[in-house]
Amino acid sequence: MTDNLFRPEVQQARETAWLGATRLPSPRIAWPMTLLSLALLLCVAAFLTFGQYVRKVRVQGLLVPSQGLLAGVAPSDGMVTRVRVEEGDLVDARQPLIEIVSSIESPRWSSGDAGAAVAGQIERQRALIEADMDMLESIRARDARALDERISALRGELDAAQRTLQLRERQARLAQTLLARVRPLQHERIVSDVQIAQYEADATEAGAAAEQARQTRSQAGRRLAEAEADLAALRTNTQLRSHDLQRRLAGLSRDAARNAAEGGALVRAPKRGVVSGLAVDAGQSVARGQRLFSLIPEGAALRAELWAPSDAIGELSPGTRVALRYRAFPFRRYGVQSGRVLSVSRSALSPEEIRRRNGMKIDAPAYRVLVVLDPQIDRGSGRALPLRASMHLDADLLLERRRLYEYMLFPSTSRSGA
Repeated sequence: MTDNLFRPEVQQARETAWLGATRLPSPRIAWPMTLLSLALLLCVAAFLTFGQYVRKVRVQGLLVPSQGLLAGVAPSDGMVTRVRVEEGDLVDARQPLIEIVSSIESPRWSSGDAGAAVAGQIERQRALIEADMDMLESIRARDARALDERISALRGELDAAQRTLQLRERQARLAQTLLARVRPLQHERIVSDVQIAQYEADATEAGAAAEQARQTRSQAGRRLAEAEADLAALRTNTQLRSHDLQRRLAGLSRDAARNAAEGGALVRAPKRGVVSGLAVDAGQSVARGQRLFSLIPEGAALRAELWAPSDAIGELSPGTRVALRYRAFPFRRYGVQSGRVLSVSRSALSPEEIRRRNGMKIDAPAYRVLVVLDPQIDRGSGRALPLRASMHLDADLLLERRRLYEYMLFPSTSRSGA
């Protein structure tokens, strides 16, 4: 049994007691940092729970009127001599806007002299044809009046011949009846053979008179039919000649229009609206089909015309939200504007078709997406943006909206929520 009642550790602790005890002090910032860490964890959890991921596709487009942007083009090659309107003017339908004179010159005359000479010849021919039409109508009326009088007289002759025929036929029937009654008296010697011969002669003469009246009536009917046929032929021939003269007049009108187009042209407004994009000035040469101006129909609202690739069409539908950024109004200053999809075309247009339609350069076939604009407000001043037709813009189609935790945990799932 040992004399030491304590363990070696106790003895060692007594020997080093003079060094003092070791303490780990708790800093004052510990609890605030702990609470801050918990708050950050809660924020991250809330962000992952309530935060959203939006899949979007960037497309290009421009502003167009809801009734379309009407273009005025040059009808022929020439030079602009006068521009009657200015940018932003409100014009009526068929109002003259631009005058163009042909740039083609004749070696003998100037273009104006040649056009005037041709126009004079056309007008002289028109006057002669109109005189022929008046004369034709006068002759037709005269001949028709004469034929009407002839037909009226022939109808009178036919009626008289019919009455004569009826009388002659009655006389022939009476003569035959009388002959039939007196013939039995010849056997009884009451009437002599000479008297019977006289009765027979009277019956024969009455029959011949009836036949003559019948031929007279037939001749009167033929003459009446010929006169009526002549009247119908007169109307037909007059109508044919009138149609021929009208065709000649139409040809002269076509020649006059061609001469006017070659000598000069007047471009008019197709509808009532506001002049936009006036592209020519007086003295400028233009080519046939060249755009001279654009016209915004009165009362037309602006809409965004976007061109979306095929990979964005599957989840795109009317009502899809769209974020718009106008190149004329930087979004860092004026803010991002909004709209919603109105319609999506069922077939794609080729890059060449899109270029001919609005001048935009697209690398691949794209679908036309029409967007209705929400109120476009300047975020800084609160006033409406002064938008104009044909302004180019960039747009984000907001195709898919998902929670962040869904996107992290289930990246293959898809849930539309635009």
